Amino acid sequence: MKFCAALEAEQPDTFAEALNIAMDRDDYELVPENAEEYGKQVLRRIGADDEIIDTIDSYMDFAQLGTDSLAEDGVCRTEFGMVRRLSKPFPPAPEIGQAMM
Repeated sequence: MKFCAALEAEQPDTFAEALNIAMDRDDYELVPENAEEYGKQVLRRIGADDEIIDTIDSYMDFAQLGTDSLAEDGVCRTEFGMVRRLSKPFPPAPEIGQAMM
């Protein structure tokens, strides 16, 4: 699933690029779809254990931390789940709006 999500996020043009993604699949991570769970995962990445997370549970807005971190980490939503690149964030998706002519 991680490889398929990475392929969809990267959209390689050649087989060689797809092969590089396959060889570097450890550079990708599937992340939880739930913003609150992602916020807790972010805290675990920086060293918080379950005891700390349980202690601050009623004082912390994990969902807001998760939402902010999803954008900061460049997480990409794919049909195979949400994926992030560990080496550098994916570039932000272009905003769709009115275009001037």
